[in-house]
Amino acid sequence: MLPTAYAEALWPLVRQILMSAEQLVEASNIFDPSVSQRRFRISASDFIMAVIVTPLLRRLEKMAPQIGVDVIPTGAPSMSAFESGDIDLVITPEQYLSPYHPSEPLFEDEHVVIGCSHNEALQAPIDIDRFFELGHIAVSVGVGRELSVAERALLSYRDRRRIEVSAPTFSGVLWMLPGTQRVAVLQKRLALAFENALPLKFQPLPIELPRLKERVQYHSSRANDIGIAWLVNEIKLVAERSSGDY
Repeated sequence: MLPTAYAEALWPLVRQILMSAEQLVEASNIFDPSVSQRRFRISASDFIMAVIVTPLLRRLEKMAPQIGVDVIPTGAPSMSAFESGDIDLVITPEQYLSPYHPSEPLFEDEHVVIGCSHNEALQAPIDIDRFFELGHIAVSVGVGRELSVAERALLSYRDRRRIEVSAPTFSGVLWMLPGTQRVAVLQKRLALAFENALPLKFQPLPIELPRLKERVQYHSSRANDIGIAWLVNEIKLVAERSSGDY
């Protein structure tokens, strides 16, 4: 069986009605995270998985042991799913947010140059000439190979950079650096999260890039969802506490 053209035309309106009904049901119930069995779907990059989702899951295991979390990769398909209400939250840099739904600031970060801890070039702050002499690993995220925020900002230097490797994830780059003389431009929070797990060393980036501004976004139809509000607050608490002195 296939829907008629008329049914296809009605589907967006029906979906919105169903989402409004879901919002009404959720708003009329008391949300208790200690006993709730609700399952949340969050779209996030592997960077956010490392610095936010992982500590969040440790926290939820103690305070909300029956709540489930599905992490969905970022990209055009996930944003389409978010628009249709199939994803609860999106955590992404502000330039990738949907303009149609509310969001809240999560944290800011800066980029650093990172490489193997035995890389002689990184034993002290690196200058711009040495930076361009080294081989680079760049990040093009996911199947769509979308450039990261840093790679977009560095496009004007593409003729000077020696990009020897391109990787689809941020964390994957970290595993490619040890034992080589290559470097990468990554988020400082990610570098700090892995500095004790891998033989890595980072220095300030010799090029000034705009600060990375991460935000958490939820669908406008769930603006009064107390479960979503609770989860957003928990994510913000994790982001604040994981910053340390940084």
